[in-house]
Amino acid sequence: MNHYYQLQKFLIGLFLVLLYCAPARANHLAAADMHVDYVPTGATPYSYRVTLNVYKACEGGIPLGLTARLEWESISGCLPGGFRDMGPVTIDTLDKLCDTFKAISSCRPDTGVTDYPAFIRHTWVLVVDLPGPCPDWVFSWRQSARNNIIRNIGPGNLYVDAMINNSKKARVNTPRYSIDPIPYVCLNSRVAFPNAPIDPDYDSMVSANMNPRFDGPTPYNYANYITDISDPTLTYTLTSPIASDPSYPYTLDPNTATATFQPTVAGRFVLAFQTYDYDRVTRELMGFTTRDVQVAVLGCVAPPPDVDTPKNPVGGYIDTVTRTVYACPGTEISFDAGAKSRAVLIAKVFARWDLGGLTGATYTTEGDGTSHVVGRFYWTPGKGDVGTHIVRLRFADSTCTNGLPLVQETYHVIKIVVLPAVNGGKDGKYCIPGGAPWQMQTVIEPGMRYKWSSIAGSPT
Repeated sequence: MNHYYQLQKFLIGLFLVLLYCAPARANHLAAADMHVDYVPTGATPYSYRVTLNVYKACEGGIPLGLTARLEWESISGCLPGGFRDMGPVTIDTLDKLCDTFKAISSCRPDTGVTDYPAFIRHTWVLVVDLPGPCPDWVFSWRQSARNNIIRNIGPGNLYVDAMINNSKKARVNTPRYSIDPIPYVCLNSRVAFPNAPIDPDYDSMVSANMNPRFDGPTPYNYANYITDISDPTLTYTLTSPIASDPSYPYTLDPNTATATFQPTVAGRFVLAFQTYDYDRVTRELMGFTTRDVQVAVLGCVAPPPDVDTPKNPVGGYIDTVTRTVYACPGTEISFDAGAKSRAVLIAKVFARWDLGGLTGATYTTEGDGTSHVVGRFYWTPGKGDVGTHIVRLRFADSTCTNGLPLVQETYHVIKIVVLPAVNGGKDGKYCIPGGAPWQMQTVIEPGMRYKWSSIAGSPT
């Protein structure tokens, strides 16, 4: 056997030992999130579809039930709330396994193999007819049986919620997270954990860290619940909920809800996120959604690809500070986004774009299957696209080629803001010299800065 295959066999064995050396028969909940959609054909003018996603690790714990109790209330008490059981449930299996290992994942008990991690996603949907408008309708779900080997919070319940403000208009929707939370990451490797919130109303979104909750709004306090022998003074906080290298501290991008960090301690950690939805015209808070997710930091040796910053824009503008792409209706925009492999053995990266919701958007890819892949995005937004959009670009490395069980991947989540056009008002006549003045009735988006110029070359 040559040195390559000896190393390959060693890496697979080391990976499995590091993955399961901790107590495995913990409880079962791994993540949960919720979102709300307006139902225009509902039984009342205030009908809303609530979708709850709950993720259970297959390696152990008790099964989830077939129903889930949904509660709703107005925080200000302007109208009465209620509760109902959600059902039926839709169940599917998710994993980050290479194709060779999918058929023997821990979600396949008939194989007798439990070494390869996977998740079962339970999705419940329920239409709720609210009694009327309120500025603070909160929908919520809670469940006991968090994992009992979490390092940064204690054991207990898991709670997620979503809020809508339908006091001004009934047709409101909350943001929702568009990337499933299956976070297995490698120790001492730079990580970009994506949430990628999208909003059907194209409203402005801002994401933030939040404390996980266990019973209604009651938060957990981050703390060192499982003392790390190498550093017993290690602490966790809202702004630093996971141990990260000081040279690459934990940060959250408020535009894309992407958490970046370089974990220095192996184990299970809980992160929680909240994304707020603001009306893009009035700037009024219209709702929020939340996500609670358990991150597993493993002692693996296969770091994910390293993404490039979007560059080479044509027809638009890239704010390099917020990494936001700005575009105008009717003008084609294009830009590059790429990634480089950091694999130890075989360096190959594969890019996959997700352009859902962007009508007419296209892309090209160069270098797919090489150590450096670059994709170019093209889109001409229309007038109906004014607002905030999210594009997701997935980069997968060649760990499957190396024979390892997990796909090492990273996402590049890019925020695109389509700015509204400036309406200069109706046409008019102005005669010089001595003519009557003409006042333009310009209509612009609140908060925008603009300038004007004459096509005849007069000062701006």
